[in-house]
Amino acid sequence: MALTLLISENAGVAFVDKTAYLANRSLSLSQTLDMPSEASFRMVDPTATLTAPKTGQPVKITDGNSTVYFFGSIDSINISLPGVNSAVFYECVCVDYNQVLDRHLVAQHYTDLSIESLVYEIIYEQVNKPTDEGILFTKSTPDNSDVIEEIKFNFITAKEALNRLAVLGTYFWNIGSDKRLTFAKRGDASVTATALTDDSSSIAIHNSLTVTQSREQYRNVQYAKDGYGYATSRTDGWTGDGLQTTFETYYPIGKNVTATVNGSDVSIEVEGTTADFNYNSGEKGVTGTLADGSSLRVTYLGLYTTTASDESASQITARIAIEGGSGRYETADNVADMLGSDTIDNYITGMLSKFGVMPNTVQYQTDTAGFLAGTLQPTTLDRIDVDGASIDANYLIENVSAKDIGQGRLRYSIKSASGEALGSWEKYFQDLQNANKTTIFDNAVIIDTTTTLTANTFELVDGGLGTPAQLGSTFYIEGAVNPALVSYSEVS
Repeated sequence: MALTLLISENAGVAFVDKTAYLANRSLSLSQTLDMPSEASFRMVDPTATLTAPKTGQPVKITDGNSTVYFFGSIDSINISLPGVNSAVFYECVCVDYNQVLDRHLVAQHYTDLSIESLVYEIIYEQVNKPTDEGILFTKSTPDNSDVIEEIKFNFITAKEALNRLAVLGTYFWNIGSDKRLTFAKRGDASVTATALTDDSSSIAIHNSLTVTQSREQYRNVQYAKDGYGYATSRTDGWTGDGLQTTFETYYPIGKNVTATVNGSDVSIEVEGTTADFNYNSGEKGVTGTLADGSSLRVTYLGLYTTTASDESASQITARIAIEGGSGRYETADNVADMLGSDTIDNYITGMLSKFGVMPNTVQYQTDTAGFLAGTLQPTTLDRIDVDGASIDANYLIENVSAKDIGQGRLRYSIKSASGEALGSWEKYFQDLQNANKTTIFDNAVIIDTTTTLTANTFELVDGGLGTPAQLGSTFYIEGAVNPALVSYSEVS
């Protein structure tokens, strides 16, 4: 078996063997969780007769038989002429089909869907439409993933959306060479049959095994700011004058929206759909035609800005024992795309699970093949002392890279970690920042409990209190303070 380079010149319908042009020791491969896998290599055309490779062409790298080391497409090509002869060099960098998620945007508002259902919607309604990209995803049976109350993606990439969902349920994800998306929890990852030890039978090449522990990105107190909670059900009311078509609500509208005119139900849907009245989620107001003297009532769950927090008491205690001081490592993240306290709670829990423990990172080189990012490796390192104990656990493989060391032989570099998947945390936090930067809701709702409420042009009534009495064209606010408006905060 030997390395085989296959390139398709007709959009993946058929592949042509280009191994004869592959420069010795030029091939390198890298696979990292939550990021596109990469392959780079040099092709040498000594007589300038080769059909030149093109950016975007599908590429497969195999062992000459059934094992596929890489399947993706050419991302960039650097062409050079090394001398006065006819030779042409092609330096190719390729990415796998994780890259497809960077090419599709998600601009959708989702309510009351499980995390896996949200992933399914993104793959089949955003990525695979209008033209099928061939990305596959199968939900678990039964689907026990958490239900997300409400989340709004505003033209972010599908990859950024998956990263957002991954932290809500402490998942990791990856798209394999078969174009199938794995979106799973750490405990559901398969376990490789090849263990790592530090004894004489270790698969690690001599002097290559290292263990690292770092507090970079560590936190044991997590704040989630600029998120949105739901007020209790509210009813706003107006009397029509035959001219007004926009009716401002007291809160930005969240969900569970219904409407009546003169006591009879009418249709109300988000903007862009055909209904008697329309609204935009996260914004104040409804639009529609209301006849002179008619009474419009809109009932909904309004939105208010909130900051939530949680902390790990055990981690704080552990830091105090080692460092002294308060032991607190505090971090605040923007969660403006998240609506509902349960969704924000999931985010805080996910971040503390992912970054609330200082992970042990194991790195080594090996000539043993068959490792994949996203699998667990039994790891027993008796001579390693981390936090007063040796290592004996399943470690999640986060990165597998390989280098051609000559004659088609690959040498592998493996990186694995304890705890939840970190993947490439630098890119991860960049994606989280991008997920929020274009998500804008109305921040104008400010509650001042000392204000005396007076006559207004609309009326607010707690759900279940009945239909308010109409007083000409003016309504009165019932109740000085709505308990649901107090900012939500949680500390364990």
